[in-house]
Amino acid sequence: MSAKPTIVLAVVVALGALAGAVVTAGTAAPTIPKATFTAALVSDIGRFNDKSFNQLQYQGLKRAQTQLGVKILPLQSNSVSDYIPNLTNAIRRGSNITISAGFLLADATATVAKKFPDKEFGITDYSVHATPFANKAGKPLYKNVVGLTYSAEESGALVGYLAAEMAKHKGGPQVIGAVGGIKIPTVDNWIAGYRYGAKLYNPKKITYATVNYVD
Repeated sequence: MSAKPTIVLAVVVALGALAGAVVTAGTAAPTIPKATFTAALVSDIGRFNDKSFNQLQYQGLKRAQTQLGVKILPLQSNSVSDYIPNLTNAIRRGSNITISAGFLLADATATVAKKFPDKEFGITDYSVHATPFANKAGKPLYKNVVGLTYSAEESGALVGYLAAEMAKHKGGPQVIGAVGGIKIPTVDNWIAGYRYGAKLYNPKKITYATVNYVD
């Protein structure tokens, strides 16, 4: 990898973190070094003001700027046709690592990563052991792409457990439901975890309303 591994790791951790580090009153703010590293983040069509997936990553990007002193380059995609131009623009503007904000950018990321093999890329919620980043055997095809994957079902289980607990506290029919975003594997995994957590709390009585998707 062309970028220093320790710096890349630090940026990846910051981009994946939830935003909002609180500075304790009376504590001096850290001295931020002059930026010598540029981190780009390309949103999916949810945009950076979606109050969810893209927005949290954007806040993580700003946290990297504040805590690590990196230069940041947020590029918003207003349509699917913006994916490749935004990724290419990030490279042309000197990005040392370019993060694609999610599953929907997989094909575009693979295309641009192949075109720029000496540049570093990351993609949230997507494994590099899956197509288009790997062959049928799951062997990665791109040495310059890292997958930033999370166990979505674990957070879903926590929410499902809480939902079942609240339903029991309210009394009456023990029926809960969920509304997913786009029907993609990571959302399906979250909902599977939600069902599991609810059943874990109330295995005999809890039932589910129809699971819907907003797309």
